[in-house]
Amino acid sequence: MHLYVTRHGHTTPDKHLSDVGKQQAHALGAYLMETLSNKMLLYSSDLVRAEQTADILSAYLDKRLRLNPLLREYRTYKEQEEWVDFSQRITDFLYSLVQVIPDHESVLWVTHGGVFDVLMGLISGVGIAGQAFVVLTHHTGLSHFEWRDEKLHMIYHDQLEHLADVVLHTF
Repeated sequence: MHLYVTRHGHTTPDKHLSDVGKQQAHALGAYLMETLSNKMLLYSSDLVRAEQTADILSAYLDKRLRLNPLLREYRTYKEQEEWVDFSQRITDFLYSLVQVIPDHESVLWVTHGGVFDVLMGLISGVGIAGQAFVVLTHHTGLSHFEWRDEKLHMIYHDQLEHLADVVLHTF
């Protein structure tokens, strides 16, 4: 299974997409429409900034959006969430998809920065015990992972080619 993961677009202080965030999402949508397979499932965190980004991508990809609270950022799923619980939540969701998605098909997650930290922990073998990584990822930066040989492998992280004509904001 190929897993593509992007962070939501740039946000306003009230956690909605800013005008720049909308431009970023449109740029990513156009890029994905040109480069990715038709056999793709689209999942998004149900937090507004991710959902707004995913809605834009869904229109470009002509894919049904599947909102899932399991893709929420650390400490937004339940009060007092510990890192190990967050990591387990993301890992369990990944494993649930691996069981049902054929190897040659793709999944796109629209999510939040902490999810990348968890995925890098899985790749490195550190696992879910503690936050071993803080992975910087630009808004709508695209990462590609592949599940093979019973493990997650990174193909690339934070690809920004689609943002060549869009203002980049800080992480």
